[in-house]
Amino acid sequence: MMIKAVVALTFVGAVVAQTASQSSLAAAVGSALGEVNKGFCLAFQDDQTDTTTTCFQSCTVTSSKIQSAFDVTQYTGAQFNSGDLMTYLQNAGIQLMSQFKDCRTTEFLFSLDNRFSDNAFLSGTIANVATQAGTLGGYYALWQYQGLTVF
Repeated sequence: MMIKAVVALTFVGAVVAQTASQSSLAAAVGSALGEVNKGFCLAFQDDQTDTTTTCFQSCTVTSSKIQSAFDVTQYTGAQFNSGDLMTYLQNAGIQLMSQFKDCRTTEFLFSLDNRFSDNAFLSGTIANVATQAGTLGGYYALWQYQGLTVF
């Protein structure tokens, strides 16, 4: 799975970072991915405002490595090349594994996998999601088409 992600990011990086005008877009994508990663880490903490935890510190390093992978100005000759991209992505991937250990993400994914492997739990979850989507769709239909307020 990690290899597929690296190949996909390599392709995206190659397409996005071909010209100088697109390098700022690549930097923006890298910055956005880094911020999503920070949000992911904060969501895994008991206190989501605490920036002193090992998880958040590890996440900050990972986010900077992700941002570096999309910053073409740091590449050799300030031009895109796949070798530098793979090096930056490999460094980010190694740090990401450390982040998963520090944030105990793997334990969460194992428990999630165990729950979704249970057919009774999975069918209940699907029914709950369908109910929530139907409720939101109904509220939207009332608001959009009949001009009624729900709240």
